[in-house]
Amino acid sequence: DSAQFSIAVFNTSQNFAMQNVIVSDEQTSACEREIGRLEPSPIGKTTYTCWQEDVQSAFDNVAVVKGINATNSQPDQASDTVRVEVLELSATIVPETPSIPSPGGSVDFTVTLTNNSSVKVELDSLISPELGNLGDPQNEQVQNNTCPQQVIGRNLSANGGSRSCKFTTNVTGEPGPHEFNITAEGTADGVAPITGSGKTVVT
Repeated sequence: DSAQFSIAVFNTSQNFAMQNVIVSDEQTSACEREIGRLEPSPIGKTTYTCWQEDVQSAFDNVAVVKGINATNSQPDQASDTVRVEVLELSATIVPETPSIPSPGGSVDFTVTLTNNSSVKVELDSLISPELGNLGDPQNEQVQNNTCPQQVIGRNLSANGGSRSCKFTTNVTGEPGPHEFNITAEGTADGVAPITGSGKTVVT
């Protein structure tokens, strides 16, 4: 995944311009800029957007701006820091019996949700297009469903926190393959929506 940054650089002085203004960024080189001259406030400002590609882990991004007072040649600098978090939720659904004879029968499934994010995730819902709302204890398409108690409303700790649940459903009709999909939705760090999907096949 990529991280997007919006950087604003401005001259706070109303009395003098800044020259030789540059932005450095050790973590994200794409955010480095040679800005040049900034006139006195309020017109002395510039904004731009930059990206860090292929972000694999959380980090603190620090942008440092340096410049020289155009009136007395004194150097000045300022900096700002932003925390970049990684959001990733994985979902798997595994049948205990991957193949059943015709005309079908009951199949037990295990769902595992793993939080690979750098922040905790609260699980909000677990939906299957084929089986409906797996977080609903009244869902008549499944039996022995532990997902409402074991998953919904539960927290997954950062960097690998995991929870599992089980249910049983009847697989009938023509010989397979019968595909089953799941999508888990949650809230990362109390603010950011996050989803994870998985699928399996019973033949």
